[in-house]
Amino acid sequence: NNAWDNLRLVSRSQNNMNASLRSDNKSGHRGVGQRKDTGAWYARLKVDGKLHLLGHFASFDEARNARIEAERVYFGDFSSTQPIRV
Repeated sequence: NNAWDNLRLVSRSQNNMNASLRSDNKSGHRGVGQRKDTGAWYARLKVDGKLHLLGHFASFDEARNARIEAERVYFGDFSSTQPIRV
């Protein structure tokens, strides 16, 4: 609900962190993809206009967890991901 008590003052960048997945996303998780040439999974994150490659991983789960952890570090309370379930 958009009552003043429920709203918070944020920048456009912080507000965009809550955007839904793009329709052309193939991995199902923001910032995680798979290389076509090697099949390796990668994770990346854009902060203040600068792209950070978080690494290449053998599995989707490893890449996703790297992205989630980076979101916690860089975005804090504005991270849109759910906690890692083990």
